[in-house]
Amino acid sequence: MKGWLIGLCVAAILVVLLELKNRRERPLYQKLEESYKELLEGRFQNEPVMRRRFMRALARYVYHENGHKMALAMFATTSRRTQAKENRMACILMIGICFEDAGQWGDALKAYDAVCREEPFWGMALKRRAHLLSRMKDPACVDAYEQVIRRYPGDAVQYNNFGSALYRVDRYEEAVEKLRYALELDDTLHSARGVLAMVYAYMGDEENAAKAFQDAVDHGQNAEELRNVIEQELEYKREQEAAEENDKTEEMMQSENDLEE
Repeated sequence: MKGWLIGLCVAAILVVLLELKNRRERPLYQKLEESYKELLEGRFQNEPVMRRRFMRALARYVYHENGHKMALAMFATTSRRTQAKENRMACILMIGICFEDAGQWGDALKAYDAVCREEPFWGMALKRRAHLLSRMKDPACVDAYEQVIRRYPGDAVQYNNFGSALYRVDRYEEAVEKLRYALELDDTLHSARGVLAMVYAYMGDEENAAKAFQDAVDHGQNAEELRNVIEQELEYKREQEAAEENDKTEEMMQSENDLEE
C-alpha cells in the first residue's frame, strides 16, 4: 500500500513539473529571490527527511534536463525548509551552479561563499568558487586556488587550473610555475602543455612558446586546433586590455574636465 501511494505521489509531482515547464507563467519562480535571501540568512524550517531528499533528487534531475530556473526554485525551497546542514549546503551549492550556468555570476558567487563559510574544507565548493573567480578574472581567484591546493596538495588538475587562473589575472611567471609543476605531478596532463604554450606566447617568449607548443603536439594535441585556440585567446586578451586602457583614459579625461569646471 505504501509503495503504491509513493508511486502515485511521484507520478503526480512529475505531471505538475511537466505542466510548470510548459507554462509561460511560473509563480514558483517569483518566490525564488525571497527564498534565496532566506536560505543565505539561515532561516530554515523543519521538513521530513525523505521528502527533503526526494525534492533534492528531483531538483537535480530537473537541472540536468536544462530546467535551470525550475531547479533554482526547487533547491531554494528545499534548502529553506531543512535544518540538516549537509543537505542545506548541497542545495545551496547547486543553486550556485544553476546561477553560474545562467550567467548570473554575482549570485553564483554569493552561494559559493555561503557554502565555504559553513564548510571551509568542502572540496567541491572550494573548486567551484575558485573556478568562478577565475572566469570573472577576479584577483581573489589566487587566494581561492591557494585554498584548493591546501585541500588537494598533490592534485595535478588543480595546479593546472591554478596556472590558468594566474594567466587570466596577468601573473604569467607564476602561471608558468604552476603549470610546470602540474606536469611534474602528472605527465599525461596534456592540456597543461597547451596552456603553457599560450602563456609563453603572451609573454613574448617565442623560444619557450615554440618548445611548449611542439611538446603539446608531440603528446597528441592537434597542431592547427591548438594554434587557433592560442591565437584567438591572445587576440581576445589584447582586446580586453585595450578596452580597459581606453576606459582608464576616458576616466582621466573626465577627471581633468571636472577639475577645469
